[in-house]
Amino acid sequence: MSDSPDQMDSATSPTPADPLQAQTSKERREAWEDFIAHLIAILLVLGFFGLSFVVILGYVDLTSPVVSALVGSVIGYSVAKLDPVLVRYYHAPQRPTQPTQSGQR
Repeated sequence: MSDSPDQMDSATSPTPADPLQAQTSKERREAWEDFIAHLIAILLVLGFFGLSFVVILGYVDLTSPVVSALVGSVIGYSVAKLDPVLVRYYHAPQRPTQPTQSGQR
C-alpha cells in the first residue's frame, strides 16, 4: 500500500468533528435549492386551494363580469402551474405538448 494521500483508505483518513463540516458548498447549494423548490410548491398549492375555497364559500362577488373573469383567469393559471408540482412530487405523467394526429404514433 502506498503512502500517497490519494490512496489513503477510510481507516486512516480523519473523520470531521462536525458532520456538517464534511458537506461541500455544492451539497449545501443543492439542499437550499431543494428547500426553495419545496417552499414554492407548498405556496402554490396552498394559494390555489385558498383561492378556490374563498370563491366556493362566497366571499367573492361573482356577479360582476370583471371579477368573475379575473378569478377564472387566476384559478386557470394556477391549475396550469400545478402540473410541474405534480410531476416532480408525485411523478404524474406529463401531458403531451402537441396533440397527436390519428394514425401517427
